Amino acid sequence: MNLGGNDIDGSCNPNAIFLDLMEIVDGLYRSGVERVFVASIIARGKFPSWTGMTNATFNKIRKSVNTKLKRRLKKDFVDIGSRLKYPRHYDKDLVHPGKKEGGLNVLKYEVLKTFRKTM
Repeated sequence: MNLGGNDIDGSCNPNAIFLDLMEIVDGLYRSGVERVFVASIIARGKFPSWTGMTNATFNKIRKSVNTKLKRRLKKDFVDIGSRLKYPRHYDKDLVHPGKKEGGLNVLKYEVLKTFRKTM
């Protein structure tokens, strides 16, 4: 699962987000999926005005959720943010990893690296 931050706003509870994500993961396992990899929520630079979000608040929530996911999922957690650098690897929108900026290559590398570790 590749996670985004579009629905995170200043009123979000990191533990509630974590529990919701784990419910999705557990549902996939219950439906017969053999293994689920979950990518970290990555940094971003622009937020819709309705969210009232700042970088500091978003990063606090994002890092808390990622820490909980990493602790629970261990090797099935893909830490994209460890190599994907903001804003260097981002598109002009400052929200999505960019192709010409190298962000998509970093994303691909981190996902493939995780898969290789499981073989």
